[in-house]
Amino acid sequence: MKHQVWSYSGSFPPGGLLDGQLSDLGLFRGCVDLKQPETGSHPATYCVLGFRPIIPSRKRFHLIFEREPEELLRLFKPEDYLTHMARMAQYFHYVYMKTGLCIPSECSPVDVQQVAKTVGRKLALMSAPVKCFTRAKVNSTETDLENLEDREPVLVDLNQRPNTKQLVSLALIGGFFSIVFAVTLWHCLEIMWRSMRSRGFFTIGDDNDEPNEDLEKNHNLNNHRHEIVLNIKPEEHTTSRLGTFKRSAFHYFSMITNSQEFWDISLRSSEIRCLHGLRTFSMVWIICVHTLQYNEWAGFTRIFENVASFQNPLVQPLINANYVVDNFFLMSGLLAAYTTWRTHSTKGSSEFSMAKSLLGRYLRLTPQVLLISLMYICLPLLGSSGPFWFDMTHYASKYCEKNWWVNLLHIQAFYRDEEMCNLVGWWISVDMFYYLIGLMLLWLILNKRVQLAFSCTCLYVAYCTFIHAWRHYTGGFEPNNLALVPQVQEVWTEFVIKFFWSPYPHAFVFSLGLWLGYMLANNLGRDQVKRWSRWGWFLSLTTLLTINMSSRLWTTGTLTMSPEKQYIATIYNVVCVFGWSSSLGWIIVACHYGCAPTLDRLLSTNLSVMLSKASFIIYLSHMLIVRSFFGSQYNLLEVSIMNISLIIVGMIVISTIFGVFLCIAFEGPCLKFQRLILSKIKTGNKSPRTAAFHDVELKQNLETKVQSEEDKNTQSPTSVTLLK
Repeated sequence: MKHQVWSYSGSFPPGGLLDGQLSDLGLFRGCVDLKQPETGSHPATYCVLGFRPIIPSRKRFHLIFEREPEELLRLFKPEDYLTHMARMAQYFHYVYMKTGLCIPSECSPVDVQQVAKTVGRKLALMSAPVKCFTRAKVNSTETDLENLEDREPVLVDLNQRPNTKQLVSLALIGGFFSIVFAVTLWHCLEIMWRSMRSRGFFTIGDDNDEPNEDLEKNHNLNNHRHEIVLNIKPEEHTTSRLGTFKRSAFHYFSMITNSQEFWDISLRSSEIRCLHGLRTFSMVWIICVHTLQYNEWAGFTRIFENVASFQNPLVQPLINANYVVDNFFLMSGLLAAYTTWRTHSTKGSSEFSMAKSLLGRYLRLTPQVLLISLMYICLPLLGSSGPFWFDMTHYASKYCEKNWWVNLLHIQAFYRDEEMCNLVGWWISVDMFYYLIGLMLLWLILNKRVQLAFSCTCLYVAYCTFIHAWRHYTGGFEPNNLALVPQVQEVWTEFVIKFFWSPYPHAFVFSLGLWLGYMLANNLGRDQVKRWSRWGWFLSLTTLLTINMSSRLWTTGTLTMSPEKQYIATIYNVVCVFGWSSSLGWIIVACHYGCAPTLDRLLSTNLSVMLSKASFIIYLSHMLIVRSFFGSQYNLLEVSIMNISLIIVGMIVISTIFGVFLCIAFEGPCLKFQRLILSKIKTGNKSPRTAAFHDVELKQNLETKVQSEEDKNTQSPTSVTLLK
């Protein structure tokens, strides 16, 4: 049995090392699923060991495209294979050489870690923390992952039971979807029953049978007549209560009802049609980039070829997605102003409530954020495992267990940002901050203080731009953050989390969208846009192409950044933000004003209209699919255009299907409850005099409607019986 245990181990150094295959993982499933024939126990433990050569320290904001100093090559003979490895030494700042080791379960991770350090010293290698996986019975203290330190060995018990937070999260998710599935099944049976009755399979009963919908409407209408007109409380009937409960359940929770609303692609004449396509396009682009970015590089073969792929001019626009998230900020500000102005411009500021608008925004975003946070907590319970599963899922789940409530307050970009639950949620936090500022500006606009609102916007944007430029310059940041460069150390903590995920770099984008929404709502500048249409299209498309391709200047080494040239990097970063958002804003305005009817039709196809409804929940949930896929792989993935393309397409399709399901089954009911709550607040805010006149008008309208229904149904014996 011991010889069988060792046979599942990988080799070290891995085969194909000179071509960039840095891992030999062995057979994970064969090792952990091995059983003693006599006792049925698991005698083996699978461990992942990582090594990297001793090389000069990684310089601050080092890019993987930059080679190590030539002095490193002089340490070896030109024909030595170590010379070739020295030329690729920059990769080992980001990737470990990994091997899978299947050992007897009596060996502890601490023992394996000590062996790895000893082997590393003999071979002039640095060892990584050992991660072991087992199904054998282990001491609970050895698997305490709550206080895990990065440099300590890890033992993952594959038979470990879920903790309390995972059970609560699972119960909440399961409870909600159980209600949805039960109501949907009830609705299906109801439809089948009515279909069979209409075809004559069953005979309609007498008075004891459940009345149909038309009779229920007449019955409820007559009850309302006695209740409101005659001011007499009617007798509560079981069938009436059941019918009301059934209709409410079908309306809110049935996937049949919600899917019909989802597939409805009718557009209002005043709607900005092109936003549907832009929202869908941006969502697909982000999924593509995150698929290529958030994975384990050691899980690929021939990773030395990645640099050539990054420098490919055809791939460059795809991976340079630094500004795609600004598309959502621009559209968010635009829709906030456009919908608010068109709703309240005729009523004035007296009907505009900042508190109600903020509450509506909170109710619109929070249920989806909570659902995905709970799913992250339950992520380790999927039953998947593999050499990369722990790295891809453990910390994501752990941070959500700890900080799920931070997401509910939408402060994840400002508080505990280094332990953020669901990394893509930073956009929601910053957007809520902008939305609050936007409501203040819209209040000024509705109060006829447009110039004051515009002046405040200019001052705010100028302040944020100054802070943006100052932080970029003093931080010594690169001109742009290429999405596929491994984001480690200060690139992740300082540039991404502290700088890019803050409100300052995106203030201009949201503010521009806010005023573009005001412009489109009032139909301003239509003649000027049409007059300068050709120049506008030329400048916008040229700007977008230049921003996308200009990053090749430093990815190919043509332009190198130094402290003396830091002002160039800062100016480039600020100008690109302004240029990208302004160009996208022009496209939206030109499409809405009819300057590009063909493009407007392409961006408002039926498919884009449907997918744009689910774009928010797809954006929130797609990283669950990405982490699950790369975490559950047992073998290395071949680096080829075909394989990578298929992985990207598969991620887009699966993420879209999963998001559409969540949109129908979860987001649909939540949006209906949101509208219900806001409607109750609207009714409760009426003054006593207004409420009294509203009740009198309701009584008069109801009396007229009841009388007309009685006249229609005088020839129906059943209706007469119900009226009596």
